[in-house]
Amino acid sequence: KGEFSQVFKGREKKKIEYVAIKRIEKSMMSKVVSEVQVMHKLSCAHMLKFHDWYETRNNLWLILEYCTGGDLEALIKQDGHLPETSVRIFGLDIVAAIKYMHGEGMLHCDIRPCNFLVDEYGILKLSDFKNVRKIPKEPLGETPMGSRGTPDYMSPELFTEEGMHSYQSDFWAIGVVLYQLRRGSLPFGDENTLLPRLIENVRTLDPVHNPLPLNATAEESKSGDRNAHPPVTADLADLLQWLLEKNPANRGNWEAICAHPFWQPHNPVPPSKLPDQPAFDAYTRNLERAQSVLFE
Repeated sequence: KGEFSQVFKGREKKKIEYVAIKRIEKSMMSKVVSEVQVMHKLSCAHMLKFHDWYETRNNLWLILEYCTGGDLEALIKQDGHLPETSVRIFGLDIVAAIKYMHGEGMLHCDIRPCNFLVDEYGILKLSDFKNVRKIPKEPLGETPMGSRGTPDYMSPELFTEEGMHSYQSDFWAIGVVLYQLRRGSLPFGDENTLLPRLIENVRTLDPVHNPLPLNATAEESKSGDRNAHPPVTADLADLLQWLLEKNPANRGNWEAICAHPFWQPHNPVPPSKLPDQPAFDAYTRNLERAQSVLFE
């Protein structure tokens, strides 16, 4: 159940298959129409299947694939943290889902555990496409913070006017989710962290090597005063460092991520073709020029 929606389990008469029936308030019509248009275009084993939708006087109703395993957020709450073998298995599903979307020229822009559902076979299904964007042609500018994504999973550039969503901002969110799966906590704060502190942590902390303890300040993390965290192998630590790179120009690309040793021996195949990101490429060139001037 959400602020504007509620989900029920149901099935069509004389059929065995169960479906998820999502009731949404009509005030959300524009977002729902946009989401339905996106779901109509998606055809991938790691996308939540869309069956149908209809309208009544006060509500919109979406008929979706029913996943018996709940979502990754509930799994983290239940288990605390996952072993690296499970992180690898789920991570491959996450990568497959986002790789498919990028290949279609779409950015998810809200990658987080509650948006990955687990089906009866343990396969992840990506859901919630309200924030999906095409490749941007201009920076965020004065876009309200609430329309940029979920702050805990947003990359540093998304907190600025000059930044923009990109393949690389989705990569950052994947890194946050993998970190959360392994360590059972968010890398840059928790539900009690105020937005200004969160932004500062995102810009300055290295959570892979200096994990932020619960209810701790950034200064305590930098000094090494931290609670015990589940360890990460060198391969996972290296992948997380790549994905959580502060500079989007250095955050890697699909070829490097797919070839990373953490996935061995099941390395995914990089996308055969991706739409270009000319506005993002111009933005990163400007970043590099600004940095070179600083060091002259």
